[in-house]
Amino acid sequence: MAMLPCLPTAPNRGLIPRHLHHFLKASHQNWTPLSQMMYLGLAPAGGAPILRADAYPALGSIFVWRTVVETDGRWITARIRPLARGAPPRQESAPRQTSVWIERARELPDVRGYAWFAMGVVRATEADRDGQHVVEFHDMRYGPRPESIDSMWPLQVTFDKQGRPLSAETHPPTAASNRWRILKETWSDLWEP
Repeated sequence: MAMLPCLPTAPNRGLIPRHLHHFLKASHQNWTPLSQMMYLGLAPAGGAPILRADAYPALGSIFVWRTVVETDGRWITARIRPLARGAPPRQESAPRQTSVWIERARELPDVRGYAWFAMGVVRATEADRDGQHVVEFHDMRYGPRPESIDSMWPLQVTFDKQGRPLSAETHPPTAASNRWRILKETWSDLWEP
């Protein structure tokens, strides 16, 4: 699926997906991403500057949307049903992480290719596991659920204790046993507020 056509707002203020204008009943193009997110109840706490605010149709539906907001300090994802009046958006959030390991992983060809494929909408996390540094990259455009902060296809980069890259592999969170559950939840998303 292609990204929605967007209208530019003020310089360096981000893009406004066209469909938000219709669903927000905005009669002009001067709404900033922050004012849109406030209207939807998704504004970040403390009025943090919004670096990016995008909306994508959920897989299999044009009636359920995944909204992704990136601020200086957080990622916020939300499930929005534009045609369901009064239904509050379900949302999740996670802090933006930066570290030496994340920056080292970003230099790897596999990660550069992943970021290109994800159109740059990539959230990174880093953790120590059994003495190894593990960096995960999440394509924020699509999640197992529209409001999920995780990606459907995360890329996991593992460094050994000496800092050498061991692997860069995708790890879909949807095992075969979960596919029917996810299909059922996706179907429910169409009808439940």
